[in-house]
Amino acid sequence: VTSRYVENPHTGHTEIYGVTRDISQRKEIEDALLESSRRLRLATQSAGFGIWDWDLRHDIVTWDEKMFALHDLPVRAKPLSSEEWFCHVFPEDLPVLKDAIGRSRSEKEDIDVEFRVRLPSGAQRYMRANAMVFRGAEGGGADHIIGMLRDVTQRKRTQAVMQARMDLAD
Repeated sequence: VTSRYVENPHTGHTEIYGVTRDISQRKEIEDALLESSRRLRLATQSAGFGIWDWDLRHDIVTWDEKMFALHDLPVRAKPLSSEEWFCHVFPEDLPVLKDAIGRSRSEKEDIDVEFRVRLPSGAQRYMRANAMVFRGAEGGGADHIIGMLRDVTQRKRTQAVMQARMDLAD
């Protein structure tokens, strides 16, 4: 409701004029968006996923709190650049990650790649990134990537133990 007081010059009385808008549809959309956001948060927290968002035009990478935790880094409000993120990736694995990103940008395919990151303690973690590339209007180039990252270190260790056992059995 928007209203305004106006003095009527003919009668000298103050009159109120108002406009009323039905915003129930907008409120329904806002409620649905909030519910969707809550479900996504529950799913990502339950699965241990970190969420990252990369604005390709400005080279701004935004991490959620779980992304920082996966890298054993303190949470910071300031976004990262891609190079700040890539400096945590093992140099031997960086070409694989960059190749997956490059293919997704040029060939319009989703990202699904595993790589290692070095933690501040010197330890390493195996990560799996899944992401989607979003393009500008009317078939423009890639301008945004949104992805999830999860720690797959335990799976990699289990695979290595199983492989070693199979090698001994042969």
